[in-house]
Amino acid sequence: MSCDPFFYWLDEDCHVTGGPACHVDDFFWAGSHTFMTVIPHLKSAFQVGREKHDSFHYVGTEYVTASGVTLMHQHNYIQNLQPVHMDASRAVPRQAPLTEREVDDLRSKIGQLLWVARQSRCDIMFDTCVLVVIHVFDTCVSYMCPCSQHKTCYCADLT
Repeated sequence: MSCDPFFYWLDEDCHVTGGPACHVDDFFWAGSHTFMTVIPHLKSAFQVGREKHDSFHYVGTEYVTASGVTLMHQHNYIQNLQPVHMDASRAVPRQAPLTEREVDDLRSKIGQLLWVARQSRCDIMFDTCVLVVIHVFDTCVSYMCPCSQHKTCYCADLT
């Protein structure tokens, strides 16, 4: 069973009014004006070194609030993704096994794509999961190319 890393604050009528979340030593909270009356109590229990409002970066995601609406995106994270590099001479024997370094690079790229898919781009989840399945069953040169191509394609279309 998995657990949502967020808890919800309910009002007297059991309506969600907000909630805090925590990642390592970073807190994130959002909610109605009613919920915000709870924040001073949380801040007295935990040492808060820096606090940001309206527009800020949190765990690879950008949040921007305007006119009471908060939007999230990962444009900066996505633009900083680097393609998987492979020497041209390695690409010729398509069924050659990947080197340990290439396997690590492939795993890293798939992890980065999964992070984006889970956080803000559900439209790339299927293709990313296909890469995971391919990687589990076969790690040869012919499967390194789709990973690099997907990254390039998605990065060009994401912003």
